[in-house]
Amino acid sequence: MGKPWARNPDLPGLTEEEALLLTRQVADLAASGLPLPEGLRALASELNDGRVSVMARDLADRMERGQSLPDALNDLEGRIPVFLREVLIAGVRSGHIGALLGEFVDHTRVARDLKRGLFLALLYPALLVVAFSLFFLLVYALLVPQFVAIFRDFNLPLPALTQLLIRTSDTLRLALPEVTLWTIAPLVVLGLAWRLLLDDRSRRWVVCHVPLIGPIWHWSALARFCHYLGLMIDAELPLESAVPLAADATADAELVASSRWVARELQGGRSLAAAIARVPVFPDGVSRLLSWAEGGHKLSSSLHLVAEMLMARARGRASFVAAVVAVFVVVMVLWAVSLTVVGLFLPLIQLISKLSG
Repeated sequence: MGKPWARNPDLPGLTEEEALLLTRQVADLAASGLPLPEGLRALASELNDGRVSVMARDLADRMERGQSLPDALNDLEGRIPVFLREVLIAGVRSGHIGALLGEFVDHTRVARDLKRGLFLALLYPALLVVAFSLFFLLVYALLVPQFVAIFRDFNLPLPALTQLLIRTSDTLRLALPEVTLWTIAPLVVLGLAWRLLLDDRSRRWVVCHVPLIGPIWHWSALARFCHYLGLMIDAELPLESAVPLAADATADAELVASSRWVARELQGGRSLAAAIARVPVFPDGVSRLLSWAEGGHKLSSSLHLVAEMLMARARGRASFVAAVVAVFVVVMVLWAVSLTVVGLFLPLIQLISKLSG
């Protein structure tokens, strides 16, 4: 017979977010000094019947039957992200599981808060664009025809701007379904392609190459990589194993590929600073700081310092992008409102001027 804690094929896999929640709970349990099996069972009861609850209960069962947490996690291969599983195992083996996992989750949360903050900052301009698009649609579909009737009644000569507004209004009223289709259809196709044809890493690769926003994602991923690598080094993982694991935790496609090459260079005897210096995905200053650290200073502390510098750069870029987009949208809205008002009222102003003259 197999072990009573053998791999359960019916156990559901966890998403990255769910695995991170489980990691946070294990860190809190370890820091509190409570036995992990009892703590995991309490967590499973608190979370009811979700996938995290099922995973926590399964881990508690395995540990109560005599299996260590690293062995139990190894049996869950494929059901929890590899990098999180390795971080949990490294925390147990280092003897500082609470501190290590707590720092890991904190660094991940900082990066996610940065991206969430950028999203919320860009949400206001996006909603402003949608609201004013609907407003202009109503103006051109309902209000402009009334002005056209006035212009015809008085047989007014129309400036080029007013004629353009009238043609736009006619197009929207006569071909609104077609205009709507040609506006929405490409967005729907792109959305389906984004969800169905690209995996998570491919989507992140695309995002990292979007102008303005891409560098924020890239610098944030580099910052997390440096933080994670510093934690792995503190947990005494071999450097050639820690580098690809830290990159996997970022889910950045370019960084993951580059880290595999760096790991091979490390196995060949090259230093971390020398290997990173030959990879274009890393800024030039990173290799110089790491070279200084490898000369006698603590490497993990230097990695955390580099991470803070990169995260500060990402925050600065995020603030700049949010401000630029907001100003651009407001200017464009004001410009559109001004053109519409001038185009509609200019013939009337000319009429009043003639009548008063």
